[in-house]
Amino acid sequence: MKKLVMKAVVMFAMGQASMTYSVTSQTNASDIHKYLWANYHQFSGHAPEAHKWYQGVLESGSSIYAYKGYVHFLHDIGQFQQILVLIPKLSQIFSDDVDLQLIFSQTLLNAGKVDEADKLILGLQDKNTSHQEVSFQAAQIYLRRKEPEQALAVIDKYFNNSVRRPNDFIFHFFKSQIYMQLNCKHDALASVRRSVEMYPRFDKGWLLFAMLEEQAGNLEQAIKGYSAFLELTNTNNNEVHNHLLSLMFKQKLAEQNSSNPINTKGSFEKTLLNFKQQNFHQALGCVDECLVQQPADVQARLLKIQILAGMNQYKKAADVVKDWIEQEPHNTLWYQTLHTLCRMGLENSVAIDILQKVAAQDPQLQYPTLYMADLYLRSANTDKAMEFLHIALDKVSDAVVKTKILYQIAIIHYEHQRYAEMKTVLEQGLQLQTDYPPLLNLLSYYYATKGNNLILAQKYIDVVLKQDKDNPHFLDTQARIYYKQELYYQAQDILERIAQKAPDDITILKHLSKTLFQQGLREQAQTIAQNALTVAQTSQEKNKIEHLLKRWSNKNT
Repeated sequence: MKKLVMKAVVMFAMGQASMTYSVTSQTNASDIHKYLWANYHQFSGHAPEAHKWYQGVLESGSSIYAYKGYVHFLHDIGQFQQILVLIPKLSQIFSDDVDLQLIFSQTLLNAGKVDEADKLILGLQDKNTSHQEVSFQAAQIYLRRKEPEQALAVIDKYFNNSVRRPNDFIFHFFKSQIYMQLNCKHDALASVRRSVEMYPRFDKGWLLFAMLEEQAGNLEQAIKGYSAFLELTNTNNNEVHNHLLSLMFKQKLAEQNSSNPINTKGSFEKTLLNFKQQNFHQALGCVDECLVQQPADVQARLLKIQILAGMNQYKKAADVVKDWIEQEPHNTLWYQTLHTLCRMGLENSVAIDILQKVAAQDPQLQYPTLYMADLYLRSANTDKAMEFLHIALDKVSDAVVKTKILYQIAIIHYEHQRYAEMKTVLEQGLQLQTDYPPLLNLLSYYYATKGNNLILAQKYIDVVLKQDKDNPHFLDTQARIYYKQELYYQAQDILERIAQKAPDDITILKHLSKTLFQQGLREQAQTIAQNALTVAQTSQEKNKIEHLLKRWSNKNT
């Protein structure tokens, strides 16, 4: 906002210097004084005072460029009718001012002058192919006109003529929607994959990703997409929940490849028909008939859970799953089903109670303990999660699973700033020699920061990047090592690239801002830090960024 004020003031002064009639230096200084006061009151939220000062400048007639700030002011307070009156007078004079032209376009749309607004935007786009907002609006216009090829051409021109920006993910999402209209499903899927890759917290992107992956027959990826959508929206969308459950069951059935055919074909088909028609009570009766004749049939069992979930009877569904776990305590399918019910609406405490009873019956079982640890983590109860992770560690023999458990324990220590304990746990995992990338990455990050051993830090991150050279979190660790070596340019190059892939990653943004600050790029550093503040999700994250900004502010004073 400060940039806009200063730019407007400079333009105002330049405009006065070019006037053909005489203006005294006293008048010039007076009008600039009024203009600055107008800006001050505008950005302080004092609209009446701002309007009074703007009127004072405009009445003097000393510079047409005073209208630049005035139009922005009118837009801020929603006075589109006044802007509409000014458009004929200002449109040509400010033909190269994209910000004002966008305001004029919005004003024309509000007045119902759609054709004029469209003509303005498309004319702007011809001259400003790298402007993000102009390109997006132009593509929308072509799509509204049912010219999808033209819309794609606009987006491609934008990509070809602009530097990559973190919020470009929306263009890839838009391209995916256009390709769907053109029935180019392969291209649509490629575009939406790129969108969620750039911005992993884009809920609508994940939903479209899931739908397209499902259409392509990629059940695992579809499940990933629907799961991400539900986690990001944090809503009880029963339709999506039930569909996710259905897909998971389909996947598990394929994995099971049951060799037991259903002898009660008629009853099962009736069950499916009633379920699809949402006649849940009739479907439940039919599926129970199937299970009376074949109580161990996996397909019928899973369909029964779907029916109960469709009726929102999650507790009853959980009790049924509990019986099946007790019958087959080593079958991971039933633990996964119970876990899925929690994501649909079953209270975590109910599932934990079931798992505790199963674990008590057979203390050697590892699955109940692992799933309890996960449920406690999802409930943000890290103390209980830690307790069950340690119990699971004693039960598990597989080296890879042990390593993953140790990594999760280390993460909890890291989040609570228990760095010595974290280091001990990570070294335990290292001794298992599984080369698990997340664990090695965290160990590398420890040595690059708290451990103060850049040689070991580089040694471990080298192993990690050989396995996954494009992972933004692993590359962030490499950038941190460069930062500690005062190789700021190399660190900046990595951080700017990965910030596009993870634009809401608070750690990456913080590291980028600190790297820019060390190079004397203070304004850029503060802008990035402010962006990080807007995406911070916890009070701890916000406090860290605010502390950083305050420290920089003190250095500037």
